Formats: sequence, C-alpha cells, structure tokens
Amino acid sequence: MQIIHSNSSKVWVLESEIVGNDEKTPEIQDFKTAFIFFSDGEFIEQKMVHLGSSKGKQGIYYLNLSSKTQDTVFSLNYKNNEYKTFHLKKCTSKELHLMEVEREDSSANRLWILKTLPKPTKW
Repeated sequence: MQIIHSNSSKVWVLESEIVGNDEKTPEIQDFKTAFIFFSDGEFIEQKMVHLGSSKGKQGIYYLNLSSKTQDTVFSLNYKNNEYKTFHLKKCTSKELHLMEVEREDSSANRLWILKTLPKPTKW
C-alpha cells in the first residue's frame, strides 16, 4: 500500500483511459484527472488545473485480495456514494494499471493507466 501513497501523499495522473478501444483522456494536461492518495486511506480526485485546491471529489480507497479471482482489487468509494472497483494489473512506484471490474451498467471494458506527477520541465 505504501507504493500508492509514499507514507504521506502521492499524486497520480490519469494518463490514459481506454474504454473498449477508444482513448477518453484529454490531450491538454490541465484537463487530465489527478488522484491524490493519502496514507490514511483517503483520496481526492480533481482536474490538474485544480490541483492543490479543495475542488474535487473525495473518498476512501482500499486494496483487497478477491477471494473469487485471487486478484488484487483496488476500490474507490466516494463520499457521494459513488464507487469504482478495479483489478490491479500493474503496480510500480511510477505507474498503475487498473482494469475496471465489469458492472451491469457498463458495456465496455475500462482500463486506467495512472502515472506519478513528474517534476515540471521548465522552472
């Protein structure tokens, strides 16, 4: 779990969201979605343009082992009772691959590729 939050907080950017065969991620960095995962199990989801502000959706995240599939399951439970559940396909200190668990209201597979927020190239 430490790899997700780095013992404090860690910013992950949704670099690619593939639904079926279609890329859904905005090309402009400011409009991409960022997730900040905190060591206490809380997170905030917000657009990059709002990073560091109080704007965004908050919730709690979990990592569990699925007894059914023996996969690692990553869950986002939002304060507005929305939730998203993923199979954790890849997890390194700089990249996460999450495949959404199929739901009855979903007709296509959804893959999220998140990468850690890099240092700005221009100072």
